[in-house]
Amino acid sequence: MLRGMPSHEAADWIVSNHATVPRSLAHRSWRVADQVRLLRHYFPERFGFASASPIEAFLTFMSVWRFCQIVGERLDDLTKRDADLFLYNLRGSTQPYLQTETDRAAISALLARLEALT
Repeated sequence: MLRGMPSHEAADWIVSNHATVPRSLAHRSWRVADQVRLLRHYFPERFGFASASPIEAFLTFMSVWRFCQIVGERLDDLTKRDADLFLYNLRGSTQPYLQTETDRAAISALLARLEALT
């Protein structure tokens, strides 16, 4: 169903019908504006920090540096518990997505900021 919709309509549908990040998010391509909109909608209040699934879902279609940039805007909104869980899952799930030095630098900076919160 989502694959047949334009990106902005699919993003509207996802936001309206899923309280937390759905796994189906990773099964289509998204316009950059919709990628940013979806991540800003779900992070941090609806992200679900108990697993790496939300991180992996976004990193399948979003550049690492953009993910880090958007998440970095909201790090101060995390509770200590959520920051701990996010740090744990981020460390363990990003390696397959780090393809450039820019990716590695963005993740390193995000990890350093998270470590300062925990």
